[in-house]
Amino acid sequence: MRKQIGALLLCAALALAGAGCQLAKPEAAGAGQGDRLIGVYITWDYLDTFDMEGYLNDHIGKLSSGGDLVLSEADTAAYSGRIWAEETADGDWVFPGLEGLGCYCPVEETEEGTHIGSHLDEGICSNGLHLTSTDEGDRTEIDCTVYVTASDRACLYCNPVYQTAAGQVYLTGGSGGMSSEGIHDEGELFSTTLSSETSSSVSGQAAKAGSSSVTVRLALMFAPEELVLIQMDEDSRELSRESYVPGRLPEQIRLSKDCAYVLAETHKRDPEGLPVTGRELIELRDGEPTVFTGFYAAENGLCLRQPAELIRP
Repeated sequence: MRKQIGALLLCAALALAGAGCQLAKPEAAGAGQGDRLIGVYITWDYLDTFDMEGYLNDHIGKLSSGGDLVLSEADTAAYSGRIWAEETADGDWVFPGLEGLGCYCPVEETEEGTHIGSHLDEGICSNGLHLTSTDEGDRTEIDCTVYVTASDRACLYCNPVYQTAAGQVYLTGGSGGMSSEGIHDEGELFSTTLSSETSSSVSGQAAKAGSSSVTVRLALMFAPEELVLIQMDEDSRELSRESYVPGRLPEQIRLSKDCAYVLAETHKRDPEGLPVTGRELIELRDGEPTVFTGFYAAENGLCLRQPAELIRP
């Protein structure tokens, strides 16, 4: 949330009009007391969920005096609107009418205990979910990456997703964005971390704290043009070489009985048209599933993952 609001607010327009989303002024400031951060919803455009009409009605007198109005984040939080998610028949939570990518872990309390779900849209690569529980409190850590190619959609905004004590899910507009514009080298460009803390207490017991963090990484990848899997024997001799079109990997790839490991090559071109090859050594372990994950460039400017299971005889 911007901390300084001046005359520019008078020219701002209410966003999301007609977007098909449920936007309402919150009863409490910002994320409600006890609402937990459960993930992030990434959008291409800045979500202005600020309740401009309510703000102007409450501060029109001071604005008309001609001076700048400087508010703290706590002051402006009272006008930060929410976009509510809808629960699907299978228990998932979605934001209909809102274009973006979601990565969040809703919590469901049942008679059998606490269950943590997972919503991961195509286009977000999960790097892991870590849960820590101690006598002092619980901590949830979510880490994810979005891979982009050179495209018009180079700017991403991270909007925190919360869950109320009653189980409802909503998001609030994030501030700032991550952009790949003007950068031409592969690798991680930026990262940002959202975090929140909550506390709860039971009569006669000490308060138990809870904390959550979501780290979002933006990485640039040259568009893959060819995927090559090279089967090698235990003496590092090449057994076979197969080429695949990115985005058209089969679900399963059968290996030779003499294959000891696989070399995976991803052939690309940099912005100047020069060839670039990425290589990965894939070890094969008895009794464990082995998966090769290839990437392909989608029309929306993202690089998406496509897994293929490697099957040994």
